[in-house]
Amino acid sequence: MPSQKPVKKKSTSQAPILLIAAGLLLMVVAVVILLSGQPGTTAAVEPTTQSAQPNAAATATAVASVPRITPADALSAQQNESAVIVDVRSAAEFAQAHVAGAINIPYNDVANRINELDPARPVIAYCT
Repeated sequence: MPSQKPVKKKSTSQAPILLIAAGLLLMVVAVVILLSGQPGTTAAVEPTTQSAQPNAAATATAVASVPRITPADALSAQQNESAVIVDVRSAAEFAQAHVAGAINIPYNDVANRINELDPARPVIAYCT
């Protein structure tokens, strides 16, 4: 009888799969931490002479808390002058077309020009 050689079984190591999964998990956690910020914190807005890009997480939190109105309500507020319509696009975009009666305060200038707005009147900001 011929001698039989033992058949070697291929070892299937899970290590590469686990390393890839762990790496992906770490990346997801890092992205979530970077985008979420710390809930419940607020940042003071100080006027500056240079335009600054806002923190994305703080902006998302601030935007989520702003009340929304319908286009019909915005039109009504504009017609009876119960609100100020602010176009936050660039001056060049504003010059091309804008809502009748709107004032132009470009987004990057809002912090420096906020005192131009009447605090007694609601502000309807838009960009398109």
